[in-house]
Amino acid sequence: MSELNPYQSPTTPVDQWEALPGSEIELQQAAVVLSQTKPWVRLLSVLGFLMFGIMILAFVGIALSAVPNGAAGPSVLVSVLFLPFGLIFLLVPALLLWNYASRIAAFLVSQDPQSLATAVGAQKSFWKYSGVVAAIITVLYAGAILVRLFVFFGTGI
Repeated sequence: MSELNPYQSPTTPVDQWEALPGSEIELQQAAVVLSQTKPWVRLLSVLGFLMFGIMILAFVGIALSAVPNGAAGPSVLVSVLFLPFGLIFLLVPALLLWNYASRIAAFLVSQDPQSLATAVGAQKSFWKYSGVVAAIITVLYAGAILVRLFVFFGTGI
């Protein structure tokens, strides 16, 4: 006979992960893969911080070299324009990658599904930022190409 009792209240696991067969194995596999990923994520983050620091030093060097000459030439203007690009392309992605690596470390310590979700969420933030920046750059390039085409065909240059 069956153990099914239609008058008994249904039982549900306390945690949604307990309901999944083999979830412990999948968490261990995720831990292995993320532990192999973490050093590379941390390396890219540190390189981003390092490159941003070099960019700041270059900016300061160019600004100081312009002071004795008494003229803020085009080199200073170009170096000032590099700062926003450094923030957009180096500092923010480096911070997002550092956050992701830290979340991976927290998951490796706890090995619970919530910290795995947090780590994957940090990864999603990095890729979302990268995608938005790539889309903006693509639109800017397309606009620059169109402007150049209009100028080229409009003036006959």
